[in-house]
Amino acid sequence: MYVFPCPMRYATSPSVGPTESMDFPYGDTEAWMVFGCDRSSEWAYIGFSVAPNLVNDETQDGYSTSESRVRWDDRIEMTGFSQPWGEAVLHFRLDAPAIANMQAANTALIEVAWYGQGTVLFEFSLRGSSAAIAEARGMCN
Repeated sequence: MYVFPCPMRYATSPSVGPTESMDFPYGDTEAWMVFGCDRSSEWAYIGFSVAPNLVNDETQDGYSTSESRVRWDDRIEMTGFSQPWGEAVLHFRLDAPAIANMQAANTALIEVAWYGQGTVLFEFSLRGSSAAIAEARGMCN
């Protein structure tokens, strides 16, 4: 058994639905952007109320990888994600740039290719994220 020296802390955006409704069975899907930390590391991901069923991903050993366009305010970039099989999260493959973008931007818009739904957009408010991330970091140190 391992005792963590410091509990994990999180800062999350408000939950949002897709910009356009998805068909059954994804009609009530919500998502939120997350910063997390513990004493030794930081990470970023997007959580979903339903596991995303993405297309155009590559199967690995126990997880899939994909790339999606993300717009941080007015700047668009291709961003890599990983998704453990069956889990309702997309982990940013490069945490540090994602966290920096979360702190600097007021909004983030992610575009994902969802099976049977086509291109699906989720827009997150990041207002106050810099202060929330700083507070979470302070509790992890």
